Amino acid sequence: GIIPRSMEHIFEKANADYQHEYKIEVAFIQIYMEMIQDLLEPDNENIRIREDPNQGVFVSGVCWVQVTNEDECVELLKIGDKNRSTAFTKLNAHSSRSHAVLLVKIERRQATGDKPGAKDQIVDRSYVKSTLYLVDLAGSERVKKTRAVGSRLDEAKAINLSLSALGNCIHALTERRTAQHVPFRDSKLTRLLQDSLGGNAKTSLIVTIGPSVAHQSETISSLMFGSRAMKIENHPEVNQQVDYYALCMKLQAELDGRDDKVFSEEIYKTRYEGELSKLRKDNASLRERNLELEFNATSGGESHAAEKAREEEIEELKHRFQDEFARQEQDHEVLLEEVESLIEEHEKTIANLKTEKQELMAENNRVYEELDSAVSQLNEEKEDRS
Repeated sequence: GIIPRSMEHIFEKANADYQHEYKIEVAFIQIYMEMIQDLLEPDNENIRIREDPNQGVFVSGVCWVQVTNEDECVELLKIGDKNRSTAFTKLNAHSSRSHAVLLVKIERRQATGDKPGAKDQIVDRSYVKSTLYLVDLAGSERVKKTRAVGSRLDEAKAINLSLSALGNCIHALTERRTAQHVPFRDSKLTRLLQDSLGGNAKTSLIVTIGPSVAHQSETISSLMFGSRAMKIENHPEVNQQVDYYALCMKLQAELDGRDDKVFSEEIYKTRYEGELSKLRKDNASLRERNLELEFNATSGGESHAAEKAREEEIEELKHRFQDEFARQEQDHEVLLEEVESLIEEHEKTIANLKTEKQELMAENNRVYEELDSAVSQLNEEKEDRS
């Protein structure tokens, strides 16, 4: 079936991705007589369809079960099928009396694992999330053929009404120029599938038909329904939740690292300035000695051989000092240029990082305000219900 193959594909992709961690949860509901029922927890009655600016349209109060492989999903499907509403009709001994929806919620985070130094690093808990809706629509029924009576007739009316509402929404979405309003709220089914119809989703539709000539009109109607649905244009986006705290701490750590680098360069510069000052003092001392030797040579107190030896020694020291001094001066100029370039680059980077940090802090405050507003709204709803 489609559902087991889909789950097998999901876990195959998740197990082959070693760079990310996956959290997969499953819920199973049915829409029976315009009532949403939890097939994994039948006693759960606090199920509602809500809408959030960040999450879009979602089902609240439903029982989510975390799964680790496709076998666990199949077991949950079996439990849900036992609780699903079916009945005997003239055309089908096990006719579905409700629309079944399997919800698969997937969250993907960056894997931390046992990397060296992972304990000392800030864990970035940003994640990408998505919800897969696998919908099994109950077939449209003609009372003339099914001969439904009593409660079966009421169920058939509810099924046909929700499918009609779905068809109206598809027609309104494909005729945007003439239809200004899309009646998503006319049915629980269309309300639940609002994002799947022209919203933030990728949607696939499988239409099943029968080869019997007796059901030719139903076959043509189903094909026309699928043809209209193909004209809907969706606008899928990546649903990423950013960990602003981890991102802010990461930028702060990078800023501190650049500060340490500039500080070490300043120490390096100070050391070379000290060596240059020492060379200058040695140069002054050699000049004084040179003057002293010249004075002694002119006084005639030394022999010609000693005078020549001293002159050679002075020349040798002079050339060696000049070479060393020129080399030290060249190295010092190169170092000063590098240090000044690093300081300018560091100042620009610090300014950019501070700007990013302020923007992130503002965004973080906005998210906290929205969270506080949502909590206040939830508390007010609880008080209203109580």
